[in-house]
Amino acid sequence: MTFGPEIKDPNATVNYTIDWSDNIPSETIGTSTWSSSPTGLTVGTGTFTGLSTTTSVAGGTAGTVYQVTNRVVTTNAITDERSVVVRVEHL
Repeated sequence: MTFGPEIKDPNATVNYTIDWSDNIPSETIGTSTWSSSPTGLTVGTGTFTGLSTTTSVAGGTAGTVYQVTNRVVTTNAITDERSVVVRVEHL
């Protein structure tokens, strides 16, 4: 599932949070990894608490649309993935 587009300035650092409680309500997140495509954004390693994951996103090139993806694996080995579309614009 993809959310967005979110708009950020190339000089801003923003946090994005995904609430997984509707998707994996009876699970426990064991790992959470973040990535972006294409390259050009700086994506933090992220954190997770309960069924919520958060990462910071910085940089990017104005006029470029990125997909920031969070992949979680639960303690029961269920894998799920969600993405946020981020459009970088000078604000």
